[in-house]
Amino acid sequence: MSTIPEPTVPIPESFQLDSGLREDMILSVHSAYFAPHADYQDGKVLMLWLLGTDENDEPVEVRMSIGSDWQTDDGNVVTHPTKRKQQINKTSIYGFWLQYCWGIPALARIVIDRGEALGAGSRDARIWNDLIIQLENRELSWGRGIDPQERLMPVGFLGLTTDQPTQAALTPIQPPATVTPMPDPAAVVEQARQAAQQQQQASAVTNGSPLFAKAIELAKSSADYASFVQAALGDPEILADDELAMQCADQNQVWAAAHPS
Repeated sequence: MSTIPEPTVPIPESFQLDSGLREDMILSVHSAYFAPHADYQDGKVLMLWLLGTDENDEPVEVRMSIGSDWQTDDGNVVTHPTKRKQQINKTSIYGFWLQYCWGIPALARIVIDRGEALGAGSRDARIWNDLIIQLENRELSWGRGIDPQERLMPVGFLGLTTDQPTQAALTPIQPPATVTPMPDPAAVVEQARQAAQQQQQASAVTNGSPLFAKAIELAKSSADYASFVQAALGDPEILADDELAMQCADQNQVWAAAHPS
């Protein structure tokens, strides 16, 4: 990847470029859970999802990576198969998020109290429910050789969505009268996993072969996987297409694409 050269002349404000990211937000969290996303790491890595509304009562979502290999059964709590202390990596986006929270005493106290009461600390997504958090764009750095990233990070705590406002300034950020019901975390996790699996299957079998549609129809019309493989590899045209033939022989590719779970 080419390196963008540094400017050699002063750049007026009217010529400066915007990052395209929101600079700030007041986030009212209505639902929090751990789930993958089909567009992130092929849907194989969990993220923390914070769903809610912003200061204009517009629906927003904030997603952040929590590191590799974490697992969840219900979307509420994550565990790691090899970490003895079960601690979030401080260089993950969620790790940075937590470090910014520790700099806000009122927010840190309520999050820690909730985590201790639930028993899983920062590994429990429910510690973020009902919080109203002021966010601002911050540059996160991982050191030499890794490009920094700009992300919304906590800079202030404005209370709970269940609190009655005591100041006029809090009025605009109360949840709307009709808030979408909070989803079941376990159902969200399963839906995200299925979406990621279907996307992987679709991309895995797309090779530009004009015989692809023929293989799919053959899979749909076959009584079972063994019958499909026998029929597909007995077709001279499919057999002549090495890549498509291999995909037909793999149960997780053409057959899975024709029979999504």
